[in-house]
Amino acid sequence: MISLVGHDPRLTRIEGRSILGTALTQKVIEAVKKFGAGIVLLDHLQGFTSGDLNNSDTATALVREANRIVSETGAAVVMAAHTNKGNIGAQEVLHGFTTGSLAFENAARQVVGIIPLPDDDAKTLGLEAVRRDIMLMAMPKNSYGPSGEKTYLRKVYVSDFHTITVEPFYPLGRMAVPSANERLRQALVDHIRDNPGSRSKNAIEKLAGKKGRFKASKAEVRAALGQLIEEGVLQVRPITKEERNAHGYPHQTKEVYADV
Repeated sequence: MISLVGHDPRLTRIEGRSILGTALTQKVIEAVKKFGAGIVLLDHLQGFTSGDLNNSDTATALVREANRIVSETGAAVVMAAHTNKGNIGAQEVLHGFTTGSLAFENAARQVVGIIPLPDDDAKTLGLEAVRRDIMLMAMPKNSYGPSGEKTYLRKVYVSDFHTITVEPFYPLGRMAVPSANERLRQALVDHIRDNPGSRSKNAIEKLAGKKGRFKASKAEVRAALGQLIEEGVLQVRPITKEERNAHGYPHQTKEVYADV
């Protein structure tokens, strides 16, 4: 661990209308080479950034510095970050979970979020009594494999240090009952495969809502569709003239979802 107390910890700086890198990046590179480190954890994103976090230029500049570390050392760079205010109390970890510009997530190879145990998981797994001690860790984006994976962590009190740490937690019977997200994803795949006339974005989103076919909000439906496309389960392709004529798609419909 390298303390930055008394040092300017920012990897980016504002110069006029531009966001540029700082000398700290080179110091990090030198430290990584000195220790032969394979992973660099920057804790946390907000503290290493100068500029408006909601500005894509700020995100681009920070990512450029992180990629420079990767390029010159071969180490993986992990950035810890807070969630945005809109996701405080979230019941799922979806795209847009990280604070600031979406450019942060767009540039990342993986995005992992940690939230308190959701209501549905607590009920399904029979953990209502200990839910305050359990957290859900989920991966809405994964460029190296399937996205949407999740696991659980348990808070453990460490008396010697008077603090809390976490360790992996494996609830009994977890695989026996699919999560709400897993059920939604399967329902979307089944619907798209079985309903050639209702594969457009608008047609599918009309079935969203807690009382709709998918029992999920439009945001949840969109996120699940995005995961399925990233994993190669579904694809978005141009609509054919034959499909338009056969199923009565409106003229403005240009693309449809389809299984791969």
